[in-house]
Amino acid sequence: MRNYPQDPTLSVLVADDDTAFAQALEAMMAHWYYSVGIVTQLADLTRRIRAAKPAIVVLDMKFGDHSSVARLPELRRHNPATQFVMYSAYVRPEYVEAAFENGASAYVSKLDDLEEIHAAIEAVRAGGTYVSPDVHSRAHVDRHATDTHIPADDIEPTPQQLAVLRLLRYGYPIAVVAERLKIAVKTVDEHLHQTKLRTGINSRARLIRWAEKFLDRTRDQPGGPS
Repeated sequence: MRNYPQDPTLSVLVADDDTAFAQALEAMMAHWYYSVGIVTQLADLTRRIRAAKPAIVVLDMKFGDHSSVARLPELRRHNPATQFVMYSAYVRPEYVEAAFENGASAYVSKLDDLEEIHAAIEAVRAGGTYVSPDVHSRAHVDRHATDTHIPADDIEPTPQQLAVLRLLRYGYPIAVVAERLKIAVKTVDEHLHQTKLRTGINSRARLIRWAEKFLDRTRDQPGGPS
């Protein structure tokens, strides 16, 4: 394995439900960066991010039966400066796209060489994104396409669209959004479709970011997590 110079100025947290693997990966991170330890329970991740404020979290996608991808928007709100490098054996296109849509900055396959994590971290700290070779070859994901359209100032979401976007911001899947709002899944999809048409924004992640100012106005309205 290549000998990279250590950079103690960059803090890295490893989050994986396989304790032995997390410890091995954390030991490697300690050779390259300043390690702030490991997290093996998804429920503990928010607390650790809030306390340690790591620059980078190397995050496994699966924690038992739970996906960490849906939690990314919430995790990022606790420390917006933290960047997430997903590290997973699951590289189907929909998984990779969902990770980036929810705020990940890089996606590395567990079938890639571990040095790809170093490459991903370096790309992310430089302000870019990263997809490892195995992910790119199997998922055919192109992260260079960027949606930069800015909607007109007088465009606002309807109350129904705002309710959908509020729950999506919390990381809930479409089916859960539909259940909480007591509407059909296809109705949620239609609200999203109409919002994209009105704003000209095609990325769900950018759509949620655009709606933040409207969501903050209605922070205390029902619909958030209980």
